[in-house]
Amino acid sequence: MSNALILPGVAPSGALELFFHSLTAWPPAQPCTLYLVGFDALPPAAPADSVLVPAAGGYSACLAAGLTAALAKAEHTHFCLLHADTVLSPGWLDDLLAADADAVGPVTNFARTSQQLAGAPALRQNRFSVGKAADWAKKRRADFGAQPPVKAEQLSAFCLLLTRSAAQAVAGLPADLPDPALAEQGISLLLRQKGFSMVCCRGRYLHHWGGESRRGLSPDQLAQRFHTARRRLQAMGGWEPPAGELAASIAQDLEWIAAHPELLPVWQPRLAQGLSALQAGQRQLAAQAADPGCQMADGIYPEVPAGILARQLKHKAVRKWRSLGPVASHIARRQLEHPDGLDQLLERIAAAKAAGKKTVAILAPLFSDPTFSPEDGYIRRVKAVDEDVFPDFFKVYLYEPLIHLPASLRIVSVDEERAYVQYDPAIPQQRQQILRLAAACGMTYTHSLLRLMPHCWRTDPAAVPALFSLQNTVHIFDMHGAVPEEFALDGKEEEAAFARQLEESCVWGASVIVTVNRATQEHLRKRYGELKAQMVCMPIFNEDVKNAQPPLDKPLANGLPVALYAGGVQAWQNIPLMQQAMAAHPDAFVYKMFLPDPDAFAALWGDKPFPPHLVLDCKTPTELVAEYQTAHYGFVLRDDITVNNVACPTKLVEYLQYGILPILLTPNIGDFAARGMEYLPLEDLLAGKLPSEEQRRQIAARNGEVLGLLLQDHLDGRRQLAALAESLAG
Repeated sequence: MSNALILPGVAPSGALELFFHSLTAWPPAQPCTLYLVGFDALPPAAPADSVLVPAAGGYSACLAAGLTAALAKAEHTHFCLLHADTVLSPGWLDDLLAADADAVGPVTNFARTSQQLAGAPALRQNRFSVGKAADWAKKRRADFGAQPPVKAEQLSAFCLLLTRSAAQAVAGLPADLPDPALAEQGISLLLRQKGFSMVCCRGRYLHHWGGESRRGLSPDQLAQRFHTARRRLQAMGGWEPPAGELAASIAQDLEWIAAHPELLPVWQPRLAQGLSALQAGQRQLAAQAADPGCQMADGIYPEVPAGILARQLKHKAVRKWRSLGPVASHIARRQLEHPDGLDQLLERIAAAKAAGKKTVAILAPLFSDPTFSPEDGYIRRVKAVDEDVFPDFFKVYLYEPLIHLPASLRIVSVDEERAYVQYDPAIPQQRQQILRLAAACGMTYTHSLLRLMPHCWRTDPAAVPALFSLQNTVHIFDMHGAVPEEFALDGKEEEAAFARQLEESCVWGASVIVTVNRATQEHLRKRYGELKAQMVCMPIFNEDVKNAQPPLDKPLANGLPVALYAGGVQAWQNIPLMQQAMAAHPDAFVYKMFLPDPDAFAALWGDKPFPPHLVLDCKTPTELVAEYQTAHYGFVLRDDITVNNVACPTKLVEYLQYGILPILLTPNIGDFAARGMEYLPLEDLLAGKLPSEEQRRQIAARNGEVLGLLLQDHLDGRRQLAALAESLAG
């Protein structure tokens, strides 16, 4: 007897490589055959005895083909559906088999079912995270492994174990379900209709990157795929929009924790994260329900806004009449000149003003845009300005997306506090429309001159929105950094020249210029002389930075201090110079290098032997905090150039916050040295001149006072900017 593992080939090579990495590390104890469905050839990391199953079509077609091939083998008793972006962990199949049900699934970090865990870890997609996922699975099993399987109404197919009879039922899944999430709903629907038992094994955790099949698809393509699958499920006998899955998962965890109160201190913070996510989702749904565009349009799927249904019908009409040139041109021109929602948004701005509410147009992506990481420094800055500077304003975000540029102005969302609009500056009508929105607000806030540098700047320099030509409009320009110099440092001289011209128009057209430090203000004065704009210095700080004594007493590791680095391998990080210092003193420290791609660091190291005490890994921002608590020194090897002179590296702030003595190539980084920061010069490290541990503690304490001064600069700048915004908005 054996089991069949069914793997459809619908994930990028990076995720697939990690799947095979985890399968090799933790193979099932029972005999198994892997069926690779829809693959052109056997992937290099796949087991040699894997079976290739040809398949044409989408996800559900691949599932049906894989199950049909596996069911033909009488020796298979169980059939496990897997996603190629799933990470396996030790003993994963044993627990599922022990559940003894027709259909069994584990819990995970990403699912549209009650298998979704509250506060599951966020991991980067690389091989170092495979071990972290396994460690977390071990912890989950230790705390919840004795919990009996919980009945489930729906299970995700990222890892779904089926008995032979259940697999035979699922093999009848329609082959025309292009959306994987809805195909999974189809699987659960078939299992329920035929009376099969479905359970979730809540003590077994598998990490699931999730969303891989959706990458690269435009919003219109995603909507079309979704509604095609939705209608097909309706024809099968039932479909319901997902609702309450995370709440059900939290409730199931709480039920077990109530019987085992010793688990509460460990799991309470993670459950709190889940509750916060539920509250945010509830607010979003409430805002959508209040929007008049959201109405019960067809009696089948009342959650679909009428505007989406109208756009679908419009796309069908355009396709039908495309051969009639004048008609197609008229439809396209009308949509371009009168995009959906523009007049209503202008009315919303006018109504806000009439009610005494101030308004501002912010040139930036909305900080909740799912295509951006909330940990990104730029997004953190956007969010901080929104909440701290414009808390009571109605905010209209204007953004040129990096991919899927809209053919006509795209009103992504509108609620009581914000609107999110995406545009293509290459289209003159869209440029004029965002200028209308900015003029209606009467105030603009530009997050970096990159927001005014159109994608088509080479071929159409005139595509730059003429923001500063608007009459009776106040402009606030947030520098973020020295963009022209950043381009030049990267060897992009044409971009640097264009950015210099754009920067000049920004600094002369702005009423207020926001900088991350006083060094940037001095840089602007040297380049442009005295400017009419008011200057505001507002350094970048994360929400957790407090004016408190940093941790000073830190134990040695293996009798050695810890030297840490947390960052990337970009050229300006001077990784080869750092590695040279490490190779010169391999026994002086326990070196801890945390990077998004640790393999890139290893590749730069070459063939020479690593230091005997080296930790090479990737960490999330949350995980880094624990490492900062025990580190004595930290590398920041920036060159003495303009880009670094005007920077405010979050890394340096974190080093001072956690009592880490910076190792620097130059102290001329932002305002740190001017405020009195002390550091270890790289040349002293190379010469073996290290302070005693007592001296390091004293320096760390003084640097904590420097951090307090910088934090006060941030608070003063925030108050000054908020007051200016209030007064200039009129």
